[in-house]
Amino acid sequence: MGLKEKASKYKEATDYDKFKHLEERYGGKIMTKEDLIEFKNEIYLQIDNITSQLDRKLIDMQTLFEIGRELNSTLHVSDLLQIIIFTLMGQFQIGDVAIFSINESNADLIGNNGFVGIESFEISEQFAEFISSKDNAVDLSEMSGFDTECSYLKSFNAICLIPMKGKEDIAGFILIGNKMSGLEYNPEEKEFTYTMASLAGIALENAKLYDRLAQKYNELSTLYEVSKVINSSDDYNLVLSLILETVTTGFGVKTALLLSIKEDSCIIAESVGLDNAIKDENIELGETESSLMKANEVGIVEISQSIKEIAPNFDKALFVPLISVGTKVGALVIFDSEKYSIKTNNENLINLYSIIASQISPPIFMTKLIKQKQETIQDPFTPVLNLVESEILKANEFSLDVTFAMLKLKNFNKHLEFYGGNKTYKKFDILSSKIMKILPNTAETTRYSSNKILFILPGIAQTDFEDFKDAVLEVSTEVFKDSTEVDIGIDFLSIMYPDECQDKYSILSLIE
Repeated sequence: MGLKEKASKYKEATDYDKFKHLEERYGGKIMTKEDLIEFKNEIYLQIDNITSQLDRKLIDMQTLFEIGRELNSTLHVSDLLQIIIFTLMGQFQIGDVAIFSINESNADLIGNNGFVGIESFEISEQFAEFISSKDNAVDLSEMSGFDTECSYLKSFNAICLIPMKGKEDIAGFILIGNKMSGLEYNPEEKEFTYTMASLAGIALENAKLYDRLAQKYNELSTLYEVSKVINSSDDYNLVLSLILETVTTGFGVKTALLLSIKEDSCIIAESVGLDNAIKDENIELGETESSLMKANEVGIVEISQSIKEIAPNFDKALFVPLISVGTKVGALVIFDSEKYSIKTNNENLINLYSIIASQISPPIFMTKLIKQKQETIQDPFTPVLNLVESEILKANEFSLDVTFAMLKLKNFNKHLEFYGGNKTYKKFDILSSKIMKILPNTAETTRYSSNKILFILPGIAQTDFEDFKDAVLEVSTEVFKDSTEVDIGIDFLSIMYPDECQDKYSILSLIE
């Protein structure tokens, strides 16, 4: 509405008591000097009244213009909140102003001055709809049907609630207390506060969008930097510590468990925000958690009783399966976070941790393999020597020849360094499964190390052995055919007992 229309509004609304019945009062009469003076004073009075109201409206409009410019000059939520609060305090001489953001069933306190002890509180869906339907400030005394919400706000001597709308929906509301003068808020003042709240709602919406974008950028940057660090280490325990440090400092996690899968059991490997004594305890996954693990999907779950005993203060958690190359290596269970709510199925949160899981699972898998190898193979030769000796005894007992052969991938470490652990070990697994399909029924095989496979072929004819050797070389070449940057270096050596060797030590020495 323009100034001309505003002026017309006030002009039409003015009660000209002295002018209502001019013809009746002065028709056919000559106005006396006193009548003229009275008439003149009334005109001046009415003009002053209109001028005063227009001046006030111009000041309000100028103030709103300045506020709008200030609000649009920053994208920092904290600065915007201060602008809104101090403008209202100065405009109406009030000491109590609070700003709430509406998020589903909560009114979250995001700014406050003066209201001592006021906090975020739960609201009904009807309360949010009522606020959204209003196009002006509302006196709390006039709100009916919302006893819980109004009683809470009135307990802090709040007087008026002002809807704060964004571009499409309600963003929140502003709460104000009594004027220091003790006067009530008139309709023009309520209209002013609503217009200002509308400007504030859009500005806060834009600022929050900017904050979310900045947060996403920071999170992805953090994830990228930490991924480089954890992928550069082959220490399993260090990798776990780095992961927890990442989600704690980089993503605001306050309470969490990092689980490790060990022989189909879940073990607490690390924790944050919980008693350190729980480390290495077994955890029984619930049905929902097991389903998410099986489907490799991140989700918010009602925690199982086993986990509830570890974290009794929580009912829900974000469950993040950690799976690499189809192998379950563990899970991240997050109970509390500074940046995200764990109460509902927050898609942003789920998507973020799906990305995180894809980055941290491979290094956990790789370093876990290394750790298991270090722990379980104290003497890597004895198991193989025992197997070879057993075959020698059988050969002597039944007077059979035994061919021992070794497939060796000479450039395995170079391939691992160039293509990464996921691709290299996955190819080795594929190679092993393909070899098993062409292995003779009487043969035995064992993985001798990370890049070697030992074959034991009793009573095999030389021509059959040559055919088997050709098949193994062909399969090996096929599996690594797309690794053109690094030649895997396939080597296949063999020796026959007892014609070419006499004992188990010479057998391994000659084919290794």
